[in-house]
Amino acid sequence: MSISQNGYLSKNSSIRSDNAFYHLCFLEDGNLVLYKRKDAYDNEGTPLFAPGTHGRGEKAAVEADAFRIRDKDDNVVWDSQSSPGKKKDVPEGLNLSLVVTEDGELELKDNGVGTVYWSSDTKGGKKGNELSGVSAPEGEFFLAPYANNPLIMAVCAWFSWGFLGYWTMGQKKKAIAAPVYTAAFYLIFLGWIWWLLAVVDTYLCSKKLQEEGSLEPNHCEVPVIGNLPLWK
Repeated sequence: MSISQNGYLSKNSSIRSDNAFYHLCFLEDGNLVLYKRKDAYDNEGTPLFAPGTHGRGEKAAVEADAFRIRDKDDNVVWDSQSSPGKKKDVPEGLNLSLVVTEDGELELKDNGVGTVYWSSDTKGGKKGNELSGVSAPEGEFFLAPYANNPLIMAVCAWFSWGFLGYWTMGQKKKAIAAPVYTAAFYLIFLGWIWWLLAVVDTYLCSKKLQEEGSLEPNHCEVPVIGNLPLWK
C-alpha cells in the first residue's frame, strides 16, 4: 500500500505492506511508527522507524518534493529530505508516492521510473537510524539515538538497574537492557571496587606496622601503577 502525492495519514490511520508484515501507523500521540510484525495477526510488533514527532505531529503527507510531518499550525516538524535515512535531491515535476515495501522499507519514490528519493533504511526488518518516542516490546531494548553506543548503553543500564528507561509523552517506559552491556559494566565497576578496597587495606596495614615500629619490606603489598608505588 502507498500514499499518493498530496495524500496524507492523519492520527489513528495506517497503511501496510502487501504481505501485511509491516505497518506504518500515525499514532494518536502524533508520532509516525513503522512496525514489523511476527505475522499478519500480530497486534504489537517491533518498531523499526519513528521520527519522534509525538506531541507535535498532526498529519504525515507526501508533498511535491518530500514526505513531511506537520503540526496543527502546518509547520514542518519532520522532513524526509533532511532526515538520517538514505536520500537524493528531488527534481521538480515528479509524481511521488510513499510505499511500505514487503521487505520492510519505507520508500519515497517516483511513480514514473521508480527512482527512490528517500528510504527509511529498515530493509529486512532492521531498526533504522530514527527511532524515538516509542515503546519497545518486552525483551527488546533501544535508547534512540544511542542504541549503537556501548558506553551510553552500559551507563544507562547501570543507573536503571539493568533496564533502559526512556520517555514517551511524559510516561516513563522500560525495556530490558542488553545483558552483555549490563554485565560488562557491572564487572568493570566491581573490579574498581575490589581494587579500591585493596588499596585501603594495604594503606591501613602499612600505617599499623609503622605505628608498631615493625614495618619491614613486603609485609604489606603496596598497589602500583606501572612501576610506581602509590605511596612509600
